[in-house]
Formats: sequence, C-alpha cells, structure tokens
Amino acid sequence: MERRAQGEGTIYQRADGRWHGRIRLEFPSGHKRIGVYGKTRGEVSRKIRDVMRKHHAKELTITKPQALRDYLEEWWPTGNNIKTSSYLTRKMNCERISRAIGNIPLNEVSVRHIKTLDNHLREKGGKHGQGLSASSRKQALAILRTALGDAHAEDRISQNPFSKWRRADAPRSQHREMRVLSMDEQSKLLSLNDKWTPAWKIQLFTGNRIGETLALTWDDLDLPEDEKENGLLRINKAIHRRIINSAVNPDWLGYGAKYYLDKPKTKTSTREVVLPPFFVQVFKDVRKSQEAEAERIKEKGEKDEAWSNPKGFVFTRFLGEPITPDMAWDSMQTSAKKAGLISDSKPLPVHSLRHTMITDRIMDGTPLEKISKAVGHSSVAFTADVYGHLTKEMSTEVAEASSRSVERAVRFGELQKLAKS
Repeated sequence: MERRAQGEGTIYQRADGRWHGRIRLEFPSGHKRIGVYGKTRGEVSRKIRDVMRKHHAKELTITKPQALRDYLEEWWPTGNNIKTSSYLTRKMNCERISRAIGNIPLNEVSVRHIKTLDNHLREKGGKHGQGLSASSRKQALAILRTALGDAHAEDRISQNPFSKWRRADAPRSQHREMRVLSMDEQSKLLSLNDKWTPAWKIQLFTGNRIGETLALTWDDLDLPEDEKENGLLRINKAIHRRIINSAVNPDWLGYGAKYYLDKPKTKTSTREVVLPPFFVQVFKDVRKSQEAEAERIKEKGEKDEAWSNPKGFVFTRFLGEPITPDMAWDSMQTSAKKAGLISDSKPLPVHSLRHTMITDRIMDGTPLEKISKAVGHSSVAFTADVYGHLTKEMSTEVAEASSRSVERAVRFGELQKLAKS
C-alpha cells in the first residue's frame, strides 16, 4: 500500500497491474466511498482530486449502482459469432440468475452471492420451481463467470468474484451410465455392411459428434491417391437443430427449417484428424457410391428427380440431400436391431459410438489430454470429469497387475532360497 498525501484517499496497485483509489466523502444522507481506477498512480491521484473538487463545488452526483439483473439483460444478446442456441442458452440462464440474485448491485456481487445462487438453483432454479441438476447449475455459473469477466474487462467492477471461487465449491455432476460397445458388438455392427456402415466406422474412429460427421463436405478432406499415405479430415462445422422461436439462420438445410450449418459445439471442436490409409479408403468408397447414385438419377431422367448436392456433403440421402441427426438416430436403431445389440425397449444412442471411442482410447492408455483434443472437448477438465472413473479403474487394474508381478517375484525368490538350502 502506497503512503498517501493529505486528502488523497487510499491508493494501491492491484495484482493485475492497475491502480485503484478510494476516498470517503460526506453527503447529507451519510458518508459514501467513491472508487476510481487508472493505469498509473498519478492518474488515479488526479481522478481523486477531480472527484473532491466536484464534491466541494456540489457538482458530484452519485448514481445508483447498476443491478446485476439490468447488466445481464444488457449483456446476454451481445457478442460476435455466437450460435443461435448459445444466445438462447445465455438468455435462459441469465433469467435463472436474475431470479435468484438479480437485485444485487453489479459491483457488490461476491463469492457469497455465487453460493446463494447455486443453492437456489439446486432447490428451485427451474422455470416451474423444480431443482436443477448439477450440469445445469454448472452451465448457469459458467455464464455468470463469463458475464462478470466481461464487466471486469470493461472496468465496471474491480474484480471478478469467480477469481476467489474454489473448484471444490462447484457443482459436481453425477456419473451417468453410458452405453459402450464391446469389441464383439462393434464387430457385429460393422459386419452389416449396409449403407450406414461407413458412417458408423467414422464415428468409432474419430469420436465425432454425429452433427460434425453429417456436416462433412468433400472439401474438408484430403484423400491422397497413394493407398499407403495418410489423409486428413478437417472438422470445422456441424449440423445443428434450430430451437423454436430462435432467429432464422441464412444457412438452412431444409426440412421445415429445422436444421442449419454452424460452427461446432465448442471453440476447441474445430480440429484436424489424420486419416490412416484404411479410413482414406472408407471415404473413397463413399465418394464412389455417391457418384454412382448421382449418375443413376441422371440417367433415370425424371422431371421431379434431379441430383443436387451443391454444398458437397459426404453423407447424403435420396437426391443428394443432407442427412440430419434425427435420421441418423433412426438408422442407428435399425442397424443395432439387425446386429442384435438392442431390444425395442432400450434404444442405442448414436452418441454411444463417441463414448465407445473415448472409452477404448482411455483403456488403451492414451493420455486424457490427447483424447480431449481429438474429440473436441471444451477442456481436459471436462474429459476428466466425465470419464475420470475409467482412469481410476485402469489405475486399479495396473496396480493389481503390478502387485501380482511383485508377489510372483517374491515367491520365486523364496523358492530359490529353499532350493539352495
């Protein structure tokens, strides 16, 4: 803390390098503390003197601090290149936050209020008063963290209270049981060799979200002519479902304007995947089949049937139209039933193929950092949160195997001693 001059107030340098000054002034309604910020100590000192001059001249007006509710209402629609679904997710969560702590002045939100919010969301945070799951609460807190981070960057608040928020205080999601296909089940699914088999192969190899795979276009692929060379797959978009009453996206894919192309789910979802020769050939076979189908339609020559795939989608249906996630879901159930993997009462989500790939890689000993990057998770922490139990199981297996090895070595040593005696 710097020594202050007479009447200068308190001036100190923050951890982020900026300077903060406070001064206590008397008003008819009582005393108030006024805070100012600056890049240097001198700048803050000048601002404090200006505040004092205005106060003595009775020109200083104290406005009521902005409430968190008003700030969030102003904040949630802002930002560039945000998906439609993200806008609506922001809005929904900002409303949840406002119902709980919206009346708190923006510059007074603290860790205590964050805990109050989390408790409220857990007990009755839903629109109809129902409690929210840990994942929904984590989402709301993440949005509040981002909003307050923007407020801090704009000097609306002196510190983001989440800087003091402990990870241990964050909601913990319950581990959900996920269907993972065994090697035998994977073999049964892929042995069908039907028109969907190439897509299931790609899912099991890449761990893509199904919307990412269905959004692939031929210009996303580098397929070398040499059958021994690796290829390259670029994931830079996904097929998303339009949410009811959301703004119209200019890149509709049809089907009643239900689906559209947009960026993948997270910032880290844009990625590249190396394609071994086997999968280069998978894509070449898909292209060959697609070209044959386009030629068949052309030769058929009917008026209302013309092949059209202007965007160059890799996976298409009928006359070149893109395939949507709903169609993939239905086809997965058909394929899974044929392969004897499911009954009518318990469907097999397409996402199970993503879970299967991740699980197999973890059990193979692939580091979580590499897996997280390969499948486009938002962070390694997310991968660890969802799949961490598998690493513990794997560690237990390794420990047990190591223990057995050491025990065998000890017994072998003891037998050698007996033999010598």
